Amino acid sequence: MEITQYAKTSKVPLNILKLMIRKKIVSNPLSNEDLCGLKLVEMTWMWPDYLRAQTSQLSIKKRRIFFATCGLKTKWERDAHTRMTNLINAGQDIEIKKMIHLLEWSYQFDMSPFQRRTIYRMRKAILKAREREKNKEAEKQKVEDEFYSQMSKTMSPQKQ
Repeated sequence: MEITQYAKTSKVPLNILKLMIRKKIVSNPLSNEDLCGLKLVEMTWMWPDYLRAQTSQLSIKKRRIFFATCGLKTKWERDAHTRMTNLINAGQDIEIKKMIHLLEWSYQFDMSPFQRRTIYRMRKAILKAREREKNKEAEKQKVEDEFYSQMSKTMSPQKQ
């Protein structure tokens, strides 16, 4: 059976099946052994306990990066997201034209207008997420400060 034919009835996406062929996990056309192995993969595909066990092996930092970029389909998009996040965390500005040039040079392709829009949208989403994180930290600090000021008022000796 051909891999494209198998993908039509499988839970496993075609791009993952093609990746398995490139990594020589399965062959194309699929042998009986490959079909047995893929049956096992399908049984555990999207199983929450299985996913939890896998992601728990990652450090917290890698887990955050993984979940932040898991919706991005291509390697260059994940790379762009990581580069922009690192620039923002370092307090630097993201120069989109330089970023596009760097990605085109690194991955040896010319970006289409749609891909360029993707970069702009990605930057906007990263900046919004960073702003939400800052607001959350500021709110947390405000609550802490109020708590300690209340504690100091109740703990200080009362004047008679």
